[in-house]
Amino acid sequence: LALGALAPFADRVLSGAGWEAPGSESGEARRAIESTFPGQGTYALSVVVAGERAEIDQPSMRATLADVERVLRSDRAVTGVLAPQPGVTVSRDGRTAIVTGLAGAAPSEMVEAAGRLKSRLARLSSSGITVRLTGPAAMWSDFNNANKAAMMKSEALSWPLTLTLLVLAFGTLVAAGLPLLL
Repeated sequence: LALGALAPFADRVLSGAGWEAPGSESGEARRAIESTFPGQGTYALSVVVAGERAEIDQPSMRATLADVERVLRSDRAVTGVLAPQPGVTVSRDGRTAIVTGLAGAAPSEMVEAAGRLKSRLARLSSSGITVRLTGPAAMWSDFNNANKAAMMKSEALSWPLTLTLLVLAFGTLVAAGLPLLL
């Protein structure tokens, strides 16, 4: 029972993020990028702001971009914010821009930050403007949430079935409960 009560917290211990082959070329490249461009590596938080008709220089888009920057700056794992730059992180038509929250923590902490910020950022969407967090940290956050939900569902469904089968096999509730407690 005690271990079962700890199951909802397993995602904090067994979370995805930072998978890499030690000594690989890709790992070395990631470290070189992160040392040359601090905070802009793999786990930086990328927020895509897309306007159906609004362009980056229009007041509604500028206000949304400012709100995105404010939300990113409010999180302790974000060390700075890179505003959209024309020709780099702004689309040619001027309707899509990327705001980057610089990673100021370990990958697992950036995944947690993505989980904290995802819904706040999505709520900044308005009529004709969509705001979404993307990138590896957001993907791992979604992955961890899906795994946790699936684990809780499988545990809830499997315990009664397992107990029923063990009662049938051992004949008593006490004998059936011992393997489950172990």
